[in-house]
Amino acid sequence: MEPATDMQAIRFKPNFFEEVEHWAVPESLTPWMAADAPHFWINIHGLQDKTAIRQLGTALNLPHPLIEDLLDVTQRPTLEEYTGLLFFSLKSIERQKGTRIELEQISFVLTAKGLVSIQEKPADLFGRIRDRLRTGKGVLRDKSSDYLLYALLDAVLLPYNDSMTRIEQVIVQLEEEALHSPNKRVLASAQSLKRDLMMLQRAVHPLRDAVNSLEKGVSPLILSENASYFRDLRDNVMDLFERLESHRFLLESVEQLYMSSLNQKTNEVIRVLTIFSTVFMPLTFLVGVYGMNFKVMPEIDWEYGYYTVWGVMILLVVVMLRWMRLKRWL
Repeated sequence: MEPATDMQAIRFKPNFFEEVEHWAVPESLTPWMAADAPHFWINIHGLQDKTAIRQLGTALNLPHPLIEDLLDVTQRPTLEEYTGLLFFSLKSIERQKGTRIELEQISFVLTAKGLVSIQEKPADLFGRIRDRLRTGKGVLRDKSSDYLLYALLDAVLLPYNDSMTRIEQVIVQLEEEALHSPNKRVLASAQSLKRDLMMLQRAVHPLRDAVNSLEKGVSPLILSENASYFRDLRDNVMDLFERLESHRFLLESVEQLYMSSLNQKTNEVIRVLTIFSTVFMPLTFLVGVYGMNFKVMPEIDWEYGYYTVWGVMILLVVVMLRWMRLKRWL
């Protein structure tokens, strides 16, 4: 049996609030659309019960293509206008473990009297908004449905800002590690962060265009009195986009710093090995000469030959090290 999708319905106006948990879709929502009816917000968790979502779409007289869009979790963030309706979809951050990010699809359908929000996963991003409506704090009950859309979109974008802050902190740590103790973990972490940033960029880039359209008032459902809120939303998205770009460049600099530090370490090792090789080359030559098994070698019968050879080798080492220090190779 297909599991039921969890729905909640809220109706509100300045001096009225009604909430129904585990709400069931009625045959018609025409009374909810009346001019004197309270505003409504229908929130859906999960897309398991597609039949119930289609029933809701029929009760709201939504076009068939729009109903199918509500069930499609693969589409990019977009804004589409229908007669008396506005469809808005975007990606939200479902959860984050460290810097690892998982996204989910969230869709909104805005009407003159209400709003439908559909979350792909059974999470709750809108708890604070729901509490504000329950308690009557702020201006949510006094505003129209488009302001509720703004509040929900702002709640969706909040985890993006938190993620950007976490990623920035990790990048700073990687920079320090790449500079002072470069290792393979730095490069692996940087590559992982780049994948997450690319995923976020694919979600934010089309969202920027969609929010710009909202702010420009492409639909009469966005009232002029609430236009300033959507301008703030646009500025927030633009800030996210710019932070994503800057983080991507910072990660590239971390990778370059890692490679530079690694090359510098390699060069230091090669330099030390070269110095040892250079110092031991003449010593090896002397040892090779006096290690030959010729019958007649004058120094072999000399009483001080052994000590003289040692003295010559030590003198060579001292002279070569002194010369390298003068050349600033040491």
